Amino acid sequence: MRPRPAASAAVTPSASAAPTLQQQVAQLTSRMLRKKLFMVTYVSKVAPDKLAPLLPDHFAYMTELARKGVLFAAGPIMHENGAPTGNGMALFNVADAGEARRLAGQDPFYLHGLRDFDVKEWIFMEGSMTLTLNFAECTLGVS
Repeated sequence: MRPRPAASAAVTPSASAAPTLQQQVAQLTSRMLRKKLFMVTYVSKVAPDKLAPLLPDHFAYMTELARKGVLFAAGPIMHENGAPTGNGMALFNVADAGEARRLAGQDPFYLHGLRDFDVKEWIFMEGSMTLTLNFAECTLGVS
């Protein structure tokens, strides 16, 4: 039998030490989108039915912002049962909060004193959607 070598008194750190939390987060987010958008939350000052007369103007305004490429997404906030709350949310693809505030302040609901709004910077990190473009039928599906 050969004698065992004496154990080393010094403990050397492993060459593959576990990554730090900061390194783990950096690795996990390295391929994420990181797109800066501005989230506008609209809070109704009236019952949802009081907004109805201005819906055509509101839709025309928001559709025009989407056509110009500054509105990424928008829509109503609903109660769990599907009933309207009168509140809404929009994501603006603009350079800064001031521009998002300016655009939100031109919404007909706000101009007529029916809604207030708040602007926050939002970073679009992850998510997915599927687009189906059917050339034969000239249709687009989103899921």
